[in-house]
Parts: sequence; structure tokens; C-alpha cells
Amino acid sequence: MAGKATQKRAPSKKTPRRVMVIVHGGGDIPEDYYNNLVNAIEERLGRSFDFISVYYSDVVTGRALGVAPLVSVDSPEAKEFKAKFEKQLRDTHARNQADKRARGIRTPRSGGTILDNAIADTINEVFQYLFNPSVAGAVQARLVEALDQATREYDEIVLVSHSLGAVVSFDVLRRFASRYKIAYWFTLGCPLVKLVKMRCRDTVLGEVGAPHIARWYNAYDTNDFFADAIGACFHAPNCRVHDIFVEVAPNMPAAHDYFVNGETQDMLAEAMRGNDR
Repeated sequence: MAGKATQKRAPSKKTPRRVMVIVHGGGDIPEDYYNNLVNAIEERLGRSFDFISVYYSDVVTGRALGVAPLVSVDSPEAKEFKAKFEKQLRDTHARNQADKRARGIRTPRSGGTILDNAIADTINEVFQYLFNPSVAGAVQARLVEALDQATREYDEIVLVSHSLGAVVSFDVLRRFASRYKIAYWFTLGCPLVKLVKMRCRDTVLGEVGAPHIARWYNAYDTNDFFADAIGACFHAPNCRVHDIFVEVAPNMPAAHDYFVNGETQDMLAEAMRGNDR
């Protein structure tokens, strides 16, 4: 099946210097997931900009044709992963909330059904990507297709990857970053540290870093228990991760929706202002 990288507008006659490539997170995501984010950035810029969206929700949820069936989520392997991942999420949440209380900050409760649903909505898609090679290959191929297109048609790329999309981007870039000129890489609500702790990923950066990736910014909210500051985990002489705290929402699942966050939108708009210079 051909990749579903889509472009909202046809490129202008004069090829812009930068293009944004947007990668969504896990879950049952609509194909036009990027609309509100793009509109918010355009409002800040006072103009339109070119972008390519990468869509893969149909793959991780089992709707895509030509991809091997999803791995059973009732298998022993799935149950072990889900138990370990859920523990990572709950431990992160408890640790962050305890830290806030120690500093005298009131913390709204994110327990019971809300917490359970927020975990369940994403965990199965993460499992399919990590443990089903056919799913992983199909998802990564869509990102590669988008990055290849961006490289053919533009001078620089601003890569914006959310949640599971950040893991997909990490997997692709540490193998193929030398093929691209990425001016900015934004990871939003990134769960990579948790996957490293579970030994589902390692800290080898491969081709990630200068000169292929000029700047790596990681935005996280401590109320988002999928996210972490990651700079201490991923580092190399030629690659520095800049962790940036943003306050998305006081509890889950809203705290994981970085695309609606004003601070995040400001950062992305600033990255795209490179076209104006």
C-alpha cells in the first residue's frame, strides 16, 4: 500500500526554503489530525506555510490493507509488555505528582477511569509498533516517503513528531538521517526513556546529530505520564537534546495533547520563520 503522506496545499511556484513534516501519535487518529495545529501556526506567522503530514493510524489499528494481521494483545508477550509499560506510566505520574506536592503545588487527581482509559487508548498501538515487524515497517516507510519528498522539494525540514510518532522518527533517523537536512526536530510527549528502561530501545543515536539534525527540542509536561525529559538519556558529542517544559493541561489525557498547546505552537511557528529571513 502506498504511503499516506499528504500535503494540504500545492507548493508555490517558488519552492519555499523550509517544509514542516508532521507525525501524529498512537491511537485512532483522523487523517486530518493536523488541521488545528497548522491553522494555529499560520495565525502566528500571518501567512500559510508548506507541510507534509504522515498518517499511520490505519496501520497500528489494523485497518490498513496489505499489512500483516495485528499481533494478539492477549499473548503472554503482550501481557508482559503492557504490565511493564503501565508500571512505567504510573510510576512517572506518581513521582511527578509527589514532587509537585513537596513544592506546595496542588495537584488534581488523575486516577480511576480517566487514568485507565488514557493508558489503554495508546498502549495497544505502541505494542503493535514495537512487536509486529510488518506494522513497524509499514509505519516507518510512510515517514521515509514523506522525508524523501521533503528533501526533493525543499532545502530544510522541520520535523514535528508526537508520542509514538517520536519513537517512529527516532527509529528512522538513527538509520537514515544522513539522507536529510533537518533544521529542527521536535519530539512532543516522547516516551523513549520508558522504552529504554524496558529494554525495548537503546540509547544508540546512530546518524542522529550534526550535521544532519541541527537542533533537537523535546517538549514535555510533567502532568503527561507518557512524557519525560530525555536529554540525560540521549547524548553524544555532536548531539544535544534541549528539554523544554510546557504546561499543556493539569491532568490526563488532555496533558498529552501538545498540538493544542500555545507554547508548543509558538515554538513551531518560530522554527518556520526561517523562511522569512
